[in-house]
Amino acid sequence: PIVTPSFTAYWDYLDTAKNDVSAVYATFALSHEFEPMEKLTVTPSAALNFANHAYTGSAGGTELTDLTLGVAASYAVTEWLSLGAQVNYTWTPSHTLRHEGYMGEGEHQIVWGGVNATVKF
Repeated sequence: PIVTPSFTAYWDYLDTAKNDVSAVYATFALSHEFEPMEKLTVTPSAALNFANHAYTGSAGGTELTDLTLGVAASYAVTEWLSLGAQVNYTWTPSHTLRHEGYMGEGEHQIVWGGVNATVKF
């Protein structure tokens, strides 16, 4: 396929104080996996993320909370071991959530990533 769509929803029914918050966070994403060379897989992606009022706090209502662009890569070292890495850029388009400190005080964008090892057995 040209792109692979996905939808993921998260539901936090209790907060850390055990209060029923029924916070919902949903992600609509598109990705495309390709193999530029043998054993190397690269996957660029884009995601729109939404949350309800319980998740966004006093901002109120269901809102587009953030957008994420990313790329992941995985290299098959052997038939049973792959090593990978990813980097993502996430920003909040909502001025209301920026003002509320959704990503931290004075922040509205972050760059984040990680590394991983996958073992098949």
